[in-house]
Amino acid sequence: AGVGAYIAVTQGGYLFAWGNEQSPVTISSNAPQPEAGDWGGIIFCGKAPLASNETELSPLGYYFYGGNDMIDSSGYLRYLKIEHTGAAYDNENAFNALTFYGVGSYTSIDHVWINNTNEGGVAIVGGTVNMNDMVVTEVEKNAFQIEASWKGNGSRWYAQNTGQNGIYLNANNSSASFTLENSSIIDAGENGIYLEQMPLNGAFRGAYMENVPRGVFFEFTPTAEQPFDYERFFFQNVNEPSNSTLFNSGFLNHSTTPFENASSLPHWTSLWISD
Repeated sequence: AGVGAYIAVTQGGYLFAWGNEQSPVTISSNAPQPEAGDWGGIIFCGKAPLASNETELSPLGYYFYGGNDMIDSSGYLRYLKIEHTGAAYDNENAFNALTFYGVGSYTSIDHVWINNTNEGGVAIVGGTVNMNDMVVTEVEKNAFQIEASWKGNGSRWYAQNTGQNGIYLNANNSSASFTLENSSIIDAGENGIYLEQMPLNGAFRGAYMENVPRGVFFEFTPTAEQPFDYERFFFQNVNEPSNSTLFNSGFLNHSTTPFENASSLPHWTSLWISD
């Protein structure tokens, strides 16, 4: 703890962490009493396309990422718990627990639980990586943050006790294309979903939001020509659906929770002890 340690998987490298439901791999701090910010986090730098199809340098560590290999692999993470992350990298940047820079679709990410970080949970910058069965709890900023032209899919994302937003999205690019299916956002400090810019081909299919001041925040003005693509939204104890008159006028709260066990932690976390 306290040395700013982090794990970087650079282009051509791999990280394999494969636990199981009864015995996950755990990456944490070795402090006698671990706490958020003890270490940095994990960053992946792959060869998958960005908005420009060019190579860029990551602000964390200054590693090259990006390219034209949509099926690039950086390894796999399965049944992994990551705790006590969020150390500062420099005066301007701090680590999310997991950051994916231009990571390809042959990278396998599922059943990952991020807990107790004083930065964000998962950040995605471009690439084609898919993520299923993701849990983020007790984070100071955004549980999930999507930047640039991400061409991937996600399902069963669960966020609870986030200081800012459940899902923050800034992916305005004609090449962006993603689908998020069955997401739960509970006890977010600001918004369930924050849309800085709206991608043309992004879709939300099933979302449950509970104890959130606002369901959806639009930093732009949505229009009938470029609608917010969503279905099966359910709000429980949400002060207002959104800051958009257009969205509010058309929003009809789903009659029941849009998917099973939407309000509770996934069953596979039940044996994982949380500090």
